[in-house]
Amino acid sequence: MTSEDREKLKNRIFESIRAYEKRRSLWIYSSVAASIALIAGFFYFYSVQNVNDLPAAYYAAAAEDFENMTDVVLQLSEDEKVLIKEDSARIEYSSNDHAIKISDSKTIRKEELAANTFNTLIVPYGKRSEIILSDGTKVWLNSGSKLIYPGIFSGNKREVFLIGEAIFDVSENKEKPFYVSTNDYVVKVLGTVFNISNYPDDSFTSTVLKSGLVQIDYREKGPFKFKKSIELLPGNKVTYERSNDKIVTSAVNVDPYFSWKDGVLMFKNDPLENIIKRVSRYYNVEVSIAGEELKQERFSGHLNLKDDIVQVIEIINESAGQVFEIEQLENDKSIRLTKK
Repeated sequence: MTSEDREKLKNRIFESIRAYEKRRSLWIYSSVAASIALIAGFFYFYSVQNVNDLPAAYYAAAAEDFENMTDVVLQLSEDEKVLIKEDSARIEYSSNDHAIKISDSKTIRKEELAANTFNTLIVPYGKRSEIILSDGTKVWLNSGSKLIYPGIFSGNKREVFLIGEAIFDVSENKEKPFYVSTNDYVVKVLGTVFNISNYPDDSFTSTVLKSGLVQIDYREKGPFKFKKSIELLPGNKVTYERSNDKIVTSAVNVDPYFSWKDGVLMFKNDPLENIIKRVSRYYNVEVSIAGEELKQERFSGHLNLKDDIVQVIEIINESAGQVFEIEQLENDKSIRLTKK
């Protein structure tokens, strides 16, 4: 993208944000005399606005694609990015001196950090990252994930945008709730621990609550798409199914949704196709499964993700009684599984 193209993109983003703020102000301050027009506008607003109509969401489209990246990227501004080569990087924002500490090797001082300046952390497949935001909130990002967030939180709320999967341990602040916006819904929290999975190549977005309380805001299916909310209790999962705009809530064992940050993958009676997708993302190795029957074979167990990928797949195979063959292809850059 040329400098001129980037400038045009930036202008479009800020024009969208200004339009959003203008619409919001009109709703708050318009007089009673305009109530009829506002009612008409109300139906228009809820029919065309996405549930994640938050300023941070506009930056998601502008953030650089990570499909072909090999390093974690911390993008501080349009022209400034930091490449981080560790497999499990740790980034920490200071709450008071505008310092950004990267693992144990580097500290960046950004005196110009501002509340309306969004940073982006991009974690490619095969890498993980932990980030501590300026309010003390901890976020663990899984492989193939992207987090857009302000360098400094201001105003009466804290907003971030997630693509991929992350575990959040939100610093409690009842005066300034925390919002995680995804493509499908918004999660509002005060202080809690939860997992969100929002991969573009999955058919769903899900949130699993470990502790505390969260509220899920979404648009129901229909011509006007009215906003609705669900309160999620600990030990429960909410799933948005994209194919039919359906929201499903269920009780779950939360441990498998949080164990990956400690290098362990847990599964119980899960289809091989789902397990392999998670393993493939973690190691950034393409794994194909030959045949629908093998894809739907179910497995249970624990995987130590500190082993190499072939060892991990062999453990899956052993747990089911050696039901498939493992073939490494293309100089060990891809693997194919075939049923015996």
